[in-house]
Amino acid sequence: MLSVTPGDGAAAQLRAAGVAAEVLPWRDLLHEGPVPAGLDAGALARVRAEYIRSVGWPSGERAEAELIERDETLADAAAKPVEIVLWFDHNLVNRLALLQVLDRLAQLRGPGLPDVTLAEPHGFGDAGDDALTALSDRRAAVTGTQLEQARGAWAAFRAPDPTGLVTYTQDGPLAGLGAALALHLTQFPALDGGLAGTERRALQAIAAGAAAFAAVYRAVTADDDPPWLGDSVLRSHLARLAAAAHPLLDNDCRLTDDGRAVLAGHADHVALNGVDRWLGGVHLTGATAWRYDPTCARPVRTG
Repeated sequence: MLSVTPGDGAAAQLRAAGVAAEVLPWRDLLHEGPVPAGLDAGALARVRAEYIRSVGWPSGERAEAELIERDETLADAAAKPVEIVLWFDHNLVNRLALLQVLDRLAQLRGPGLPDVTLAEPHGFGDAGDDALTALSDRRAAVTGTQLEQARGAWAAFRAPDPTGLVTYTQDGPLAGLGAALALHLTQFPALDGGLAGTERRALQAIAAGAAAFAAVYRAVTADDDPPWLGDSVLRSHLARLAAAAHPLLDNDCRLTDDGRAVLAGHADHVALNGVDRWLGGVHLTGATAWRYDPTCARPVRTG
């Protein structure tokens, strides 16, 4: 039996609880950077590794080798008559990883997904050994409707037009997926002001007096349920705001005049600084700008 789970901490908990001996951590933060359509597993691993290196996330120099080894481990297990158990909770990071794994397994084992099971989505941070054992006992085979939803949502996430994702922001067979994808859409530049959701929350926290990074991080993530934003991702957001042509933050993580103007609604971040950023399969550039319209909770094309 192979258990697949989002990261090393969760993998260690499963081993310690005695519910999994062989565990594959599915390391990647797919909500940030390029995940374009039309690439096979090897090509996508190279694209993801280059992005991870470019933003300076931990293990950046080893990223390509680790992603390729991860993909090969899953393929080896899929070729054998062994059960594959998927342990992913319901936050944005985990739901996107689950979509990728299910889509990959459908290619490797066929659409029926024999001997692929899902554990109930549950946060690992507060799960003791007894809870993990109970979750393992209740794992269930992936259904056809779950797989259909997963593959459709994964294709929509990787598409260059993000409007197809709106369909998958509703409740469906995969618990928590709708809310996770709705959150993902808020990371597009807002129609009013051009800030992504996380960027706006960070600037608001700094404007309210948060100075040290730890204080900014606590303020930005305080209302997240479930938690999903890693500190390395927030650091990359702040660095991007500080490195812009018209910086919104200075080197001491304080608002500039432009930052105050954007936050107050008197200026637009994208108009000031342009945009060159990937979210899934969408390459946000000045020529093909997508914005998030909160009044209808969907992406709209501008320009």
